[in-house]
Amino acid sequence: MARMKGKHAVAAIAMALFLFCSCFPQILVSASSATSATFTIIVLPDTQGYVKWYPNIFDNQTQWIVNNKEALNIVFVTQLGDLVDQNENVTQWENANRSLSKLDGAVPWAVLPGNHDINNANFTNYDKYFSASRFKAESWYGGTYVENDNSNNYELFSAAGGNYLVLHLQNDPTDDVLWWAGNVIDQHPDRRVIISTHDYLMGFYRLGQRSEVGERIYHSLVKQHAAQVFLVLCGHSGAEDLMVDTVNGNTVYQVLSDFQSGNLQDGWLRIMEFQPEQNKIQVKTYSSVINEYKNGTQSEFTLDYDFASAVPEIPFPIPIAVLVVTAATLTLIATRNLRKPKLN
Repeated sequence: MARMKGKHAVAAIAMALFLFCSCFPQILVSASSATSATFTIIVLPDTQGYVKWYPNIFDNQTQWIVNNKEALNIVFVTQLGDLVDQNENVTQWENANRSLSKLDGAVPWAVLPGNHDINNANFTNYDKYFSASRFKAESWYGGTYVENDNSNNYELFSAAGGNYLVLHLQNDPTDDVLWWAGNVIDQHPDRRVIISTHDYLMGFYRLGQRSEVGERIYHSLVKQHAAQVFLVLCGHSGAEDLMVDTVNGNTVYQVLSDFQSGNLQDGWLRIMEFQPEQNKIQVKTYSSVINEYKNGTQSEFTLDYDFASAVPEIPFPIPIAVLVVTAATLTLIATRNLRKPKLN
């Protein structure tokens, strides 16, 4: 009988601690996650012109990322689709693979298929060079919509006290893919969310507007999860653009960058420096080829983002002291049961 009471007491202790930790995880991580460090995400827009005509430019970009990983605290690299120009051209895929392989083991990175990569619904070469199996062993790789199919994928990383989820969605994702993406977000309620996709803003067709595909992604996914989704990155449309929406007090930045319609030999990429202490994200457009920054309000700008309020809060206000005392009391009661003398 004493053994049974002991087991019940131990179970009570475990249950008390489990309920305390699982119900209020934010309290446990807040102290260790508070930091003012900055970190950087590099955005590689459409690269089809590089792999077709100037593969050395793509090589230069990814090598620059590796060389500057520590100096800029680069924590993630996202590519926005159209890896190649002709999806049946193996040489272009080989060029893309060689350039991006420089990132292996250096920094977390991910890709998605643009319309040029999967023309006529042909995923053969995308699957060959950038399959899920290539990334599965990485601790930061979250998973895919379809098992072993990397067309729609997500990654996880933490930096400067924040937890992030990056969704990479193929060009013109289906409603089922968008439902899956929403479900992934729901399964990670403590993470700020970035969405990378291909066709989203209209670009040179009409600045300041979403495309038909973008409207569907926005209303079906982004708007529904605006409490967590704060940034959408896209390419495809041969321009630079920024669109801002506010949903229930939550700001969502939608940023287009695609330099394939300009001078390809400039080799522009995007540097996004996250500054939690200043509550800002500094966006710059840079060329590692010519070692210059691109001027203009669409190329260099600042996004205001409240890093502190973005962390999910406890659903009801309970002072930490009360929670600590409650957990301690439950533990004390259970411990006393262990010590209670046996009655004859």
